[in-house]
Amino acid sequence: MKIRIIEFEGSEQEYQAVAHLLGAAATATDAVARPAPLDPVAQAVRALSRIPLPNPARDLLEAVIAAGPKGIAVGALAARLGVASERPVNGHFGALGRRLNGTPGADGTGIRMLLVITRQDNVRHYTLRPELAAPLAAFLAKLPPRKVTP
Repeated sequence: MKIRIIEFEGSEQEYQAVAHLLGAAATATDAVARPAPLDPVAQAVRALSRIPLPNPARDLLEAVIAAGPKGIAVGALAARLGVASERPVNGHFGALGRRLNGTPGADGTGIRMLLVITRQDNVRHYTLRPELAAPLAAFLAKLPPRKVTP
């Protein structure tokens, strides 16, 4: 049996303490540097700008930003997207969460990095984290016009 890749995360001092366990070929110079975690604003903008933002994701973000601190109910989001149920809304939020988590430097919180999700009268409400409102509104304002699909 051969082990070809071992991933180690830690300081060089920590590495030296365990290097003998990794075999004679392992050296500190083999280590891959990991970027420091980004602040939530930089992380959000990085995740949303790395590939074109689909119209439904853009619609969701615009609706949550427009709702302000009171938030928006899942039914209102469904109406804004022009869908008949919550299910597509959940799907679009799931895709957005995977996009956030799939971005280098992500903290693993998915959509909750952007939103506070609460239940009011047994209905889910989404509220944008206050520190993200202005930066995300500015980001969305700079996007090119939407692609129109027939």
